[in-house]
Amino acid sequence: MVKEGGNKKALAIMDEVFYQDDVCWRGFSHIPKSGFFLKEEFERYDAKKRFEDDLDELHKKEFKEPEGCRCGEVLRGIIYSDECPLFGRVCTPDHPVGPCMVSREGSCNILLRYGRYG
Repeated sequence: MVKEGGNKKALAIMDEVFYQDDVCWRGFSHIPKSGFFLKEEFERYDAKKRFEDDLDELHKKEFKEPEGCRCGEVLRGIIYSDECPLFGRVCTPDHPVGPCMVSREGSCNILLRYGRYG
């Protein structure tokens, strides 16, 4: 069982290896100190740095939700998956539109496969 203060040894190792910074998450705005990044002395293990040239085009691209997709609201708990107008109609596990259906762990994918709709 984890105590209220967490696993002190693990937290110390994380603090040694990572620093935290603000991140903009899909479906959310910026969340302060929600991202973990490798510290400079561990950059040799950082895939973002190692493949920086290959990833350059992605950094310039803006990823917006597909039209009609309400996955951001599902992720924030504002609506249920089945309240999205695309759910189970246009957006299915075989033809996913938004990120909540793309992943097998996505809430829309799970509801469609195992919920009252499956």
